[in-house]
Amino acid sequence: GRKFGEPFGIAVKGNAIFVSDGERGRIVRIENGVITPFAEGLDTPSGIAFAPDGRLIVADSGANTIVSIDSSGA
Repeated sequence: GRKFGEPFGIAVKGNAIFVSDGERGRIVRIENGVITPFAEGLDTPSGIAFAPDGRLIVADSGANTIVSIDSSGA
């Protein structure tokens, strides 16, 4: 099966790559070739970037909001 529904935004932190998946409403983390869910339950996440304090900032397009996600994915 497909790993991504609709990959959109990409952000890098250390050795990890984070990708927003608009179709599946989630952010995944890719590290050492392993894909794991990082944050789920979003509504068409698109652009993503890390803030200086380490939080991931997400443009949650379907909800017309900006979401801040901490290092645990909350």
